[in-house]
Amino acid sequence: MAINALREKEGDNRAIYKDNLTIAKNLFYDIIKDMNKKTINNIKRGSLEFILLKEKLLKNVKKKGFYGCWEWQKAKSQGYGIMTIGRGVQMSTHRISYELYNGQIPEGFFVCHKCDNPRCVNPSHLWVGTNKDNIEDRTKKQKAKEIKTMNRRARERRG
Repeated sequence: MAINALREKEGDNRAIYKDNLTIAKNLFYDIIKDMNKKTINNIKRGSLEFILLKEKLLKNVKKKGFYGCWEWQKAKSQGYGIMTIGRGVQMSTHRISYELYNGQIPEGFFVCHKCDNPRCVNPSHLWVGTNKDNIEDRTKKQKAKEIKTMNRRARERRG
């Protein structure tokens, strides 16, 4: 008799849990649906909207070690992760991550990758710069890569 009562109570608890989970999911989607690109900067840190947007970002990320890239696993455009927020507004995930973890992106600036991985959303791999800064960074990295390749080939030739 006591076992049956426990089973009934356990079933009731599961039903309550499922109901609460459904309510939380609906609230999450309502909040995300009401957001748009212009309001991401206005979300108060620590607010429910802030936490839910961060959760939406992180649930689709694969972290490669403690210091490694956090690679976006969902939709991509030209190699960069994209996420829909608000009323169908798509934003680059690295820009969302930068704003959530580091703060607002100044008008007209780019969010650049230290790691050169367009899918990466690790905030410690992201920095803000102008288009000129981004091109100079890419050029420096390309030259460094070419020098490494030349040095490796020279060592191979020497045997």
